[in-house]
Order: sequence, then structure tokens, then C-alpha cells
Amino acid sequence: MMEEKVDDEGKKEVVRFVNDNLPSDQQVSLDKADALLKMIFSMGETLANIKRKDVEKNIKYARELLEVVKRDFNTSKNNYQSKDYGNSIGLMQQVVEKLVKAYCAAFHILTIEEIRKVGHKTPMAFVKMVHVDWVKPTVQVLEERHPELKTDTRPLEDAIHNKQKELALVDEKSIETYLILCKNINKALKEKEEIIRTGISSIVANTSELLTEEDSKKFKFLEEKFNIGWASALVQLYLLSVLTYPHTEYIRYVDREIKPSHYNLELGIVKKAPDMWPVIEEIIESLQSFLELKSVMNEDSGGKR
Repeated sequence: MMEEKVDDEGKKEVVRFVNDNLPSDQQVSLDKADALLKMIFSMGETLANIKRKDVEKNIKYARELLEVVKRDFNTSKNNYQSKDYGNSIGLMQQVVEKLVKAYCAAFHILTIEEIRKVGHKTPMAFVKMVHVDWVKPTVQVLEERHPELKTDTRPLEDAIHNKQKELALVDEKSIETYLILCKNINKALKEKEEIIRTGISSIVANTSELLTEEDSKKFKFLEEKFNIGWASALVQLYLLSVLTYPHTEYIRYVDREIKPSHYNLELGIVKKAPDMWPVIEEIIESLQSFLELKSVMNEDSGGKR
């Protein structure tokens, strides 16, 4: 493992950099350096080992999904304006589902085969993410830094499979709380954008001897083009997927407890749909920018993989 090649001085430098950007009561001790390095290098090694043909396949898949997303999103908004609320919410659910799948493909979080198995229960994609090998070190660091975080996915899986009706009937106030959370997460991450950009630069500087010339160029390019929206979009998509996935069944069948005719302004998801549009628009823009960046990076690789 590459992290094992970093000497004690290098580990101290990594911890020093992290602590320079943390409050005094959240400082990381030197004995956590190995976990931090494992997190950084496990991501890097996974991405570095992805074959070029798989990169191109995933990017193509993500682009195709994104084009459908743009079309469906416009139709969803038009349907809403025409007061065809059932079809509007149904398409909005499809938009979120396809964005999650496009995001997973573009960032190589899941394989296309794994993505297809998620089906319409979109939050399951996030359950699968936690168990991906190269994500596990990140989860470990989060657990160590924030013991209050619950990373056991079983309660979420139970809710996804057994609480569809309750989630479909979430009221307007609860959805507003979700949207405020999205906004606050986005704001908090944007405040860290320059810190993360500097962090990428620091990682390159402290691991330059371990990186190939090609990888060094990619990190430099990433440092210049980094967009914190890529990170906030993932969290926002999780929240949106929880709010929208139950409706894939109810808007299609008349023999369910919630019927297509129930989709009116009395339903929380219908009432708050226009407030969800700006979040979706921002996610679309973030994914679009990443796909454009990825295309440039792949072209610069010159087909070496």
C-alpha cells in the first residue's frame, strides 16, 4: 500500500495540514495519520487502477442519463404548471433516480451493473456506497472523528423497504426542513472549498515521489478545476432520493393506498416541488461540470490505459 511508503515526517506533515484547518477542539492526533493516509490513497489507487475503457464507458453512461434528466426535468416542470401533479412528481422522481445513477457512474462509486441493480429504490445506492472497498476507509475516519454518526445502514434499509407510505406522505414542514439542510450543507462545504483545493496541492507536494508524471498533472488540473458542488451534490441527492423514491409506485397504480388522484396541493411533495427545483438544477450543473472536466482529463491521458 502506498501509505506505508510515507515516512514519519510525511505523516506529521499530513496531520499538521489537517489540523491547520480544524478548530482546536477537533484536532487530529498523530496516531490517526495512518487512517487519513489510507483514506487518501485508497481513493487514489482505485481511481488510478480503473481501466480507460471503463472510464469511457461510465462517462458515456452518465452523459446519456444526464441528457434524459434534462428532458424529463423540463417536462416535469411543465406538467406542474399545467397542474398535472401526478405525472410531474413521477418525472421528478425519475430525474433524481437518474441523477443518482449518473453520479455513481461518473465518480466510479458503483459499477454500471451495481447501479442497475438499485432499481427504483434510489436510497439503496447510498447503502451500497458505504460498503464499497475504497469508501470504507473514509467511513472509518468519519466514525473516529464523529462517534455520534451512525454508519449502520440496517435502519435505513428497513425504512426504504417498509416505510414507503410514511415517506410518501411527509408533510410540507418536514420537506422544508430537508431543503434547509441541503442549503446549509452546501453553504458549509463552499466555505471549505479553498481549504480542500489547498489540501489537494499539499497532498501532491507531500507524495510527489509516489506519483507518476501523468497522475501529478491530473492532480494539478483537479486542483485548478475543483468544484465543491461535486461533494454537496452527493449529500443533496441522498436527501432528495429519500423524499422522492416512494412515489415511483404510487403515481402509476390506482390500487395502492396512495393513488395518482391524491397528487394535489394538499400533498407535501406536491406543495414543495417548486422549492426542490433549484436544488436539482444545481446538481445538474455540478454533474455537467464534472463530466466536462473528466472529458478533458481523459483526452490529456492520450489513451495510455
